Amino acid sequence: MVHTRKQHWQFLEEELRAQTETYKQKLDTKAVSLLRDREELFVAQFIALKDGELILKFSNTRGLPRQGEYLYGFTVPIELRDHRAWGDRTYGDLIKAKLNYSELVSIWQAPADDTAFSIAGFRGVELAFAQHLEGGEGVILLLGPNKPPFEYLVNLQTVVQNEGNERLVPVLDDDYREADWTPSLIDAKKSIPDFILAQLALEDTIIIQGPPGTGKTHVIAELCQRLCAEGKSVLVTALTNRALIEVAEKPALATMMTEQRIFKTKISVDERRLLKNLQPAVDVSPQPGNLILSTFHVSSGTAVQVAGEPPFDYVIVDEASQALLAMLGASKLLGRKNIWIGDVRQLPPVITMNADVVERRGTVTLVDGLRTLSACGSIPTFQLTETHRFAERSAHYTGLFYNDTLKSRVAKAGRSSYPEMPIETASISILQAGLLY
Repeated sequence: MVHTRKQHWQFLEEELRAQTETYKQKLDTKAVSLLRDREELFVAQFIALKDGELILKFSNTRGLPRQGEYLYGFTVPIELRDHRAWGDRTYGDLIKAKLNYSELVSIWQAPADDTAFSIAGFRGVELAFAQHLEGGEGVILLLGPNKPPFEYLVNLQTVVQNEGNERLVPVLDDDYREADWTPSLIDAKKSIPDFILAQLALEDTIIIQGPPGTGKTHVIAELCQRLCAEGKSVLVTALTNRALIEVAEKPALATMMTEQRIFKTKISVDERRLLKNLQPAVDVSPQPGNLILSTFHVSSGTAVQVAGEPPFDYVIVDEASQALLAMLGASKLLGRKNIWIGDVRQLPPVITMNADVVERRGTVTLVDGLRTLSACGSIPTFQLTETHRFAERSAHYTGLFYNDTLKSRVAKAGRSSYPEMPIETASISILQAGLLY
């Protein structure tokens, strides 16, 4: 099936509307109602920044943010710090008056010394927001519903409208017909980075399928080290900041980290505490010999500004199975050579639109970009085959989803002392047990 660029843009527009509708309702709601009635807006007092965590104090007269909940934290002028002065102001009015802000995620809660209060810890605090709070003990913060990734979807719409760049044609204008997409297996006895770089000498884009525990992140780190050592400009982009930090932590990049040659956009306080030599990147621009890390949300904004040749020598998309099809197009605008690493058997991109509507319209190919391009066979696809996470039996069962190609490389000495059950016996036991429930 071929989707026109107009249809692709319209799909992104409908997803944008689906995300904005719910958020707009919150923006238009009286702030006092979100605070008192719905407990979606919180007022907190700044206590400290300690060990990369933002510590805030909350009154027990109202609820606390849920652990794991992502919130939009911001400061406001003095006259708006007392909720009794909000009057008929909406949540949107408070955001318009903000002084500074950061996305935050709640990670723990505890009673305060004063029984009328509780304290809570948050991570993900951007450095600029932390600097804004420095020396401001006792400052009042507001925490409310987090903003959806509007800019990301708008950026992808701009990418889709770019009909003058031929690099987008193989990604956005292909006839997405599912073919035999069985990936070629990578022989783990050889150097995987060597193999990938050899393939990139022949192709400008390849897909690496990585089942669980096959060392995808290690491979990315080794590739980055090799390419940067050759003076290449390299960008690694992923959906989440966590994925980027996992790349930066790998041993293969230890020397580059010590030499302060790894840069990341939107560094948070806890990321800086974890990796003291990680450097802030003001924007997503190439630095030959250095590594740039940036999320889809930020790197897509750079992609829409590319007018000619790609700025980076290499772009590696981590968590590629979580990239919308248009984001893979954006990566083609950013890099002369592309490596997309992910696992189509794991989580696809999360969207707000009704799944039945997407299925009925046939636009699922625009959602699950990596699966779409793997299935149509237009881009060379390879698979890692050795898992360092699963023992033999677990590798066998997981491997059923990968055409029995997954092999365990877990040392038996480090395994459980429970006796082994033959795979055939285990299969029978599981089937029989299924009859009892």
